[in-house]
Amino acid sequence: MYRVVALALLVAAVGCSGSDHAPTAPVSGTVTLDGEPVAKGTIVFEMAGSRPATGKIENGKIVDVTSYEKGDGAAVGQNQVGIGIVEEAAAAASEATDPGQAGAITDMNYMSGKSLIPPKYNNPAESGLTAEVTADGPNEFTFEISSTE
Repeated sequence: MYRVVALALLVAAVGCSGSDHAPTAPVSGTVTLDGEPVAKGTIVFEMAGSRPATGKIENGKIVDVTSYEKGDGAAVGQNQVGIGIVEEAAAAASEATDPGQAGAITDMNYMSGKSLIPPKYNNPAESGLTAEVTADGPNEFTFEISSTE
């Protein structure tokens, strides 16, 4: 009987750990287009069963990758990655979509302006880009994109 009560208390304590989502870890790195740093763009990290993480690309650097809270990073595990780089993005596209928003956009095709990269890179499931995010990092990734393929 005491074992059952102790086990129930342990399960309750673990269940109330304060986090009701998959673990995330900070992500950073670089993105180049034809060997040059990308001035501005958007990046998405997706892992099955987890909320997608969105971030910005500024001056070739991956910044502000967010799943739940600003800068918390991407889900720990194997992620598929999508990248959006356009000549002139609409004002709404200059900010990464809030991943907490219902119906958050994870396909970069929503942005206006001429895409500077092949459309396959816009969709994490088709891009061929991946990132293994680990709990203890470092999670610094380099993505080299070509404008032709």
